[in-house]
Amino acid sequence: MDLLASKLEFLDILQEALSLPFNSIRFIIFSALTSFPFFCFSLFFNLTLQQSVLQIYASLWHSQQIQTAFSKLVQLGLLYLVPYHLLQFLSVATTVDMATRLYDGENLGGSSLRDFLGRPLCRNGIKGPFVTFMYSVLLSASTLLGLLWIAANCFFVIKLFDSPLDYYHYYDDDYYYYYNWSGVSLLLNSAIIGVHGVAFVALLSKYVEWGGGWNASVVVSILGEEYGNEAFEVSAYFTRGSQFRGGMLMFVFFAWGVVLRLPCLFGGWSVVGNHVGFLLAFLGTALICVVNVIKWVVCAVYFFDCKRRILEKKIDGEHV
Repeated sequence: MDLLASKLEFLDILQEALSLPFNSIRFIIFSALTSFPFFCFSLFFNLTLQQSVLQIYASLWHSQQIQTAFSKLVQLGLLYLVPYHLLQFLSVATTVDMATRLYDGENLGGSSLRDFLGRPLCRNGIKGPFVTFMYSVLLSASTLLGLLWIAANCFFVIKLFDSPLDYYHYYDDDYYYYYNWSGVSLLLNSAIIGVHGVAFVALLSKYVEWGGGWNASVVVSILGEEYGNEAFEVSAYFTRGSQFRGGMLMFVFFAWGVVLRLPCLFGGWSVVGNHVGFLLAFLGTALICVVNVIKWVVCAVYFFDCKRRILEKKIDGEHV
């Protein structure tokens, strides 16, 4: 491929990753088969999340339901951490292995489904790569919680400094008017939003930048012998100098993930008890699974391009 002989930039990596699956119909078929268990559980999780969010929201107005809402959160957390990511990892492992073989020019025509399932797991076993994958998941989840904390803290701080003296009220016949006339309150709220907005953008930029390295470490662990901290060290070595490209790639999939998950929640808020809610969750979950496959193909291409750049620099340095 011509792109392989050149330096791949942001759009080149996306183009290369999107073209790889179309080089083999077996990749598409086996990706769908290995992603199907993850899709089924994700659909169940999203439908449960719809109902749980509504119940948690309702419990905020009824103190006796707070304990029930908390137990729902714990159950969702356990579902998210263990079976959800285990099934996702099985899809990730086979996707990365197939993408790597296609990237190296190998023909997948003679491989069976057993080969696709067994090869990435028998190479190094499931324990090491899964440990690396869970490290990446926990780091990602911790950073996302930080983003949510910033947003929630902004809301509560505004409410904390919100003074009833800043407003006036009056009645006119059957209408009730509520006006904010304080410029000080407006300036204070703007300052609070500005400070939290800067912190949110800064953490988000670091999240997508770190995410490229974290995902590359998963690729290292699936294809090599290193796992855990060693895989993260290898990833950091080969991706140094390419963090911006990795961050841009991860931001694309972060944005797509947020957009695709909105219909799942929207279905719960607007059409509970209606088949439209299920349809929104079904379509959203299916698209999330497709984007997840593309994301890990991109991660594999990104890592190999970073690795090639570092090795070329090392060879050039030895020749000088």
